[in-house]
Amino acid sequence: MTLRSRLLFFLIAMGFCFLLIQSTLFYVARLSFYLASFLGILGLVPLAYLFSWFTAKPIRKIIATARLNLSGDLESNLPSIPVDELESIERTIDEMAVQLKNKIEEVATEKDTFQTILSGMVEGVLWVDERGRILLVNEP
Repeated sequence: MTLRSRLLFFLIAMGFCFLLIQSTLFYVARLSFYLASFLGILGLVPLAYLFSWFTAKPIRKIIATARLNLSGDLESNLPSIPVDELESIERTIDEMAVQLKNKIEEVATEKDTFQTILSGMVEGVLWVDERGRILLVNEP
């Protein structure tokens, strides 16, 4: 079920619940129309909060996993999320973590290879950046 269809279903259900509460309070309890409407809206606030909490739960899982990936834990994967739009975000974040892990391993391997080559050289090597700062010096 997509997020849009969940929201549409929720809005329709909330409308029916509002009409049910309002009409019950207006016709059965003989309250004024405005008071019945106010109490109907007040009765729907907890339902709206629960809906938003349950709807945002997968988003909170995505954020938590993205934060773990950001802190360096690239092994953590998202649990399966049934909402279509969020499912594609989940797959994208998982793929991004795998690609980032592979790139980090590739850079570490290249660095080790570079260090091995430099340490085996008899000549002195000095590596500077465009500002003239020394980035690397080997010990011949």
